[in-house]
Amino acid sequence: MRPRAPARQAGFVLLAFALLLTLLVTTSGLLQARVALRQATAARNQWQGRRLRWLADDALARARQALYGLPPLADLARDSLFPFPGGGARIHLERHAPPGRPDLFHLEVTARTGAGGQAYVGEWVRRITVLQPAALAGPPLWLDGCLEDGPPQIMQATAGATDLLLPAGCSAPAGLRRADASWSRGRLWDALFRLSQPEFRRLATAPAHPASYHLAQAGELDRGRWTLSLGSARHPALLVIPAALGCPPLAGGAHIVGLVYYAASCTATPVAWGPAEVDGLLAIAGGLHGAGQLRLHAIGLAPGQPAYLYLPALGLETVAGGWRDFR
Repeated sequence: MRPRAPARQAGFVLLAFALLLTLLVTTSGLLQARVALRQATAARNQWQGRRLRWLADDALARARQALYGLPPLADLARDSLFPFPGGGARIHLERHAPPGRPDLFHLEVTARTGAGGQAYVGEWVRRITVLQPAALAGPPLWLDGCLEDGPPQIMQATAGATDLLLPAGCSAPAGLRRADASWSRGRLWDALFRLSQPEFRRLATAPAHPASYHLAQAGELDRGRWTLSLGSARHPALLVIPAALGCPPLAGGAHIVGLVYYAASCTATPVAWGPAEVDGLLAIAGGLHGAGQLRLHAIGLAPGQPAYLYLPALGLETVAGGWRDFR
């Protein structure tokens, strides 16, 4: 007996419903799998992004620490490869010091992976030392008085650069390029140093004082002259000769790499200067006379010497508004 038409129609309906339900279940499963895959990919990318950011932050922190070195950042690689589980990141460091402000550093770190992910952090940092910024790359000779007979021999690293700073009204010998002093008479120390003279004395005589700081003592003089050599291209020295010692001239082949400061005038020195050399800066709180055998070389002229007079850092200071995590 043939089935009736309504029965056949009901069977087709049930079959169609079953097929539709199977399609919906399959589609739902595929959609859920796709969403789960996207979520896993997003979570992995987010984790990788965080990991890159941590690496970039760590590299920036190590760059800040390297600013304490002499010279700053010298021992820090510009490009580094950091492996981590499931991949690795290449760290690229850029550092900049704007012209005329060698105490400022712009540190930029970019962490990248081969898959195209990257993180960036940048920061402006001020490196604080005992010296004012102007003294880090100033002319080789600073006087708070006039330059009289027998000027020193001055050699510059850059053609046409200023050779010496003099108070207004003091002229320079022929062949030397002068500029007017930016400080008031009697304030040369303040133009060079961030610390007061008593503060520097305490720092230089502390039991654990940096070897770069040297406060001259009477027992170090040789017949009224300074004949000891101090400093090197990588570790410049700061020699301060207090007013109580007068003006013991540099002589006997002394070679100072760094800064020499005389707290007394040197216009009436009974002992002749030289032969001696200063690679860096000579500053005298008064005039200078009879220094024809003294050679002054601008900082950066000596082989392997940095372009600036970098001394040990007393601290680091983030410039307001100088940090960001985007280009």
